[in-house]
Amino acid sequence: MRLPLHGRRANRGQLPTPTPRPRRHPDPHQRRHPGPWYPQPDYGNDFIATQIGGYEHGIGWLNFGAGSQARADREFVTAARTDVPALLAYARHLEARAASLEAERDGWAENSRNEARIWTARVAELEQQLAQAQAEQHQYYTALQGVARNSPPARDGR
Repeated sequence: MRLPLHGRRANRGQLPTPTPRPRRHPDPHQRRHPGPWYPQPDYGNDFIATQIGGYEHGIGWLNFGAGSQARADREFVTAARTDVPALLAYARHLEARAASLEAERDGWAENSRNEARIWTARVAELEQQLAQAQAEQHQYYTALQGVARNSPPARDGR
């Protein structure tokens, strides 16, 4: 069974954003006929019943026809009273988990962006220090060349 996705349409590569579902008042039918439902063959193959307060209450006749598909449909309907709420609860759990994982992913992404900013700034700082050291080295060599041009030759041939 595929449950519908509630929320905005997803952008490419993203999951849809879940939107909260409006809460409704409990269904009066659900209060009158809580699950589990089960087939009651004493009244025919298509009769469905439930237990309320120790007494059996009839839900009604649900004619599914005959054959294996009808049997599968009957089993689905009788189990739906308890299975569907459980599946909806699990879907809500998965939506909450997806939201939690998305928040965690966003936190990691922000940390990565911060790290990239820090390392970019550090690289710029090191490049600036390198440029300054190269400029000082150039000044030093220029000064040495000037001293070498102005100094008299050595007397002992060295």
